[in-house]
Amino acid sequence: MTNQSTSTLEPLEKLEVIVAESPGHLGIGGKVWDAALVLLHYLNKENHLIKDKVVLELGAGTGLVGIACRQLQAKKVF
Repeated sequence: MTNQSTSTLEPLEKLEVIVAESPGHLGIGGKVWDAALVLLHYLNKENHLIKDKVVLELGAGTGLVGIACRQLQAKKVF
């Protein structure tokens, strides 16, 4: 049995996320990549591409894209 909760999600325009980068200590996983920011802007405009869908995030550094996908109402994010 899985735990499920419902919540009201805000559009990305209203969401403020602060991510601390630490590329020196965490390697490439501690960096917010420029491509991730470009992808976030695109998905925010075209959120029908992920809304109510299962999303698999592969190699997006700090995980910011995955967090935003959930905020954009992806059904599930891995």
